[in-house]
Amino acid sequence: MIKYNQHFFDRYNERMGLGLSETSKVIAQFFKYNLESDMGETETLPNGICALHFVFPQGMGIGWKDEARKTIHVKTFIPNETLSKKLCSLAEHIKSCGDDEFFINVKLENIEKAF
Repeated sequence: MIKYNQHFFDRYNERMGLGLSETSKVIAQFFKYNLESDMGETETLPNGICALHFVFPQGMGIGWKDEARKTIHVKTFIPNETLSKKLCSLAEHIKSCGDDEFFINVKLENIEKAF
């Protein structure tokens, strides 16, 4: 199951400059342009959670996967125009390497708050 939280759609609306006031319209706009994605994930940590990065046509979604619960929680959105060099490089790696794992530094305290 994939869950997108309110924060994700608020950031999408804000960062894409949509100015929409109804969440349903923001959701419709997002999926109209971002139905397809590539996904990369980090190595699974001992607690069963790993970081995920979704590369959408309009930007990147960042979230967590909990293998035990069989859930993915996409937490925030960053548009292509504002991706850092590191995230641009990561997006290119995800698009070109398919399902390969990648390594990034993940703070344990962030993972404990993931779900």
